[in-house]
Amino acid sequence: MTVRASVVIACRNGAAYLEETLEGVVSQAWTEPWEVVFADNGSTDDSRAIFRQVAARNPAIAMRSVDASARPGKSFALNCAVAASQGRSIIVCDADDVPAPGWLAAMGGALETHDFVSARAEAKELNRSPCGIYRHVAESTWVLGFAPYALCTAGATMGFSRALFDAVGGFSTEVQPEDDDFCIRAHLAGYRLQTVPEAVVHYRLRTDLGSIYRQAFQYSLTHVQNAKRYRPLGPRPARPWRIISREAYDVARALAKQQLRPKGPETEAKLRWRLGWLAGQVAGIVRFRTPPTMA
Repeated sequence: MTVRASVVIACRNGAAYLEETLEGVVSQAWTEPWEVVFADNGSTDDSRAIFRQVAARNPAIAMRSVDASARPGKSFALNCAVAASQGRSIIVCDADDVPAPGWLAAMGGALETHDFVSARAEAKELNRSPCGIYRHVAESTWVLGFAPYALCTAGATMGFSRALFDAVGGFSTEVQPEDDDFCIRAHLAGYRLQTVPEAVVHYRLRTDLGSIYRQAFQYSLTHVQNAKRYRPLGPRPARPWRIISREAYDVARALAKQQLRPKGPETEAKLRWRLGWLAGQVAGIVRFRTPPTMA
């Protein structure tokens, strides 16, 4: 029997939310053969045990794990999961998000006729903490603000054919997060990203202020790294130095106001995100010797 789609999950110490994610996956209904491949990236918590327990409770679903601990990083783990999978198509699910009913059938069906697809991200369901929805979550796709101006989607919402994955050489282990770079290379290889609005993923934001800052920093740093990598493909964004200078001024003022008159956890989370993004831009300027990418 040919496996039509493989749901791949990369995980490192994801025990806090993994069972909820897996239950969302195994509750999916699709008439075609499918499987779940779980790549453990060296977890030291109960992630592997949780996967085994959920798999044992769902013997009718093909679920297996692969050891992806040889190298830290989500990209490496995803590559291991894809290598171990049998599906003609690959659907990515992050270990802390929850797919809504109908997600698998919609994504799997779309991948029967398209090589590259994006689900729709929904941010309200899982983000009811005092931090709220402190940053913009793209519902589906976006266009990069630098060359080659590719249409992109989050790793948590993407699906692709095995042919596309092989053509672009998998996920790069040199960039983290991996999604923009993967989308850029798919775009350059001639693959068009299609939105699947019926496929919904409940997307989870971080709630710890330190984690919020670190995630924003890494996202921003990688944004600059990708801009440097693909800069020969087109002109630089206009007035980047003026934009980053204005952002630095605005963030400094907002931080000062927050110290004098605190406005609550959501405002603090927004400021941590903005500060992390700004710091990532500065670090990218220094590390990659290239202009910022703020727009």
